[in-house]
Amino acid sequence: PAPEGVFVLSSDITDRKRAEQALRESEILLNEVGRIARIGGWKMDLITRKATWTRGTYDIVEIEPGQPVPGPDEHVNYYLPEYRPMIAEAMRALIEDDKPLNFEAQLRTAKGGVRWCQAIGQAIRKDGKAVAVYGTFQDITDRKRAEAALRESEAWFRAMFEQTAVGVAQIETATGRFVRINQRYGDIVGYSLTEMLGLDFQTITHPDDLPADLKFMEQLRRGEIREFRMEKRYFRKDGRIIWVFLTVSPLWAPGAKPDFH
Repeated sequence: PAPEGVFVLSSDITDRKRAEQALRESEILLNEVGRIARIGGWKMDLITRKATWTRGTYDIVEIEPGQPVPGPDEHVNYYLPEYRPMIAEAMRALIEDDKPLNFEAQLRTAKGGVRWCQAIGQAIRKDGKAVAVYGTFQDITDRKRAEAALRESEAWFRAMFEQTAVGVAQIETATGRFVRINQRYGDIVGYSLTEMLGLDFQTITHPDDLPADLKFMEQLRRGEIREFRMEKRYFRKDGRIIWVFLTVSPLWAPGAKPDFH
């Protein structure tokens, strides 16, 4: 026979559903922020020897979410061999001495790529003993490449500055003092590099040429001209007067260069 009716128990789960939705939205936001910043999170349980990663860490190491995560004893194997002793010591110092973790190292991803990463971490302690460690994990490959390119550029500039066949000098516009010269510039005026540093260009300029020199320097300082060229006389250290041809252009701070028309 068919039942005469049904018995229904009902509970209001609106708050739970809202909390679940908020959690999902928070996880989506966290994963998206991690993707943009190339940063992930990690946690290692030192009791169970299990590790947990956020999506960002999976992406950096190139492991599909859901795949086994290397635990405290295996994760170091992803790093290139030359970094492993440093990382092992950093983890030991975190666990035993409660020294915050912060290192940069290269790792080989699950797909064979090599990336620079930075790991930052802290320990969770219970009764003075570390029971877990957690922190952030960021892909810093682009930053490392930029730093290497900057070092290469600086090395190239230094080589060009020192080896060029003409005299090169940097003068501070506010004081008129030499702050950097190359060897050729020192040879022209007869001073050593050390003697030139801090020396005022007016001191070695012939008095008859100084008014024009100062006028052009002031126009450069105010951004009224792009550069100036002039023939002028210098007093060498040995007292002789020499003629030089100068091309002078300003060094602007980033974003401070005027709009010339």
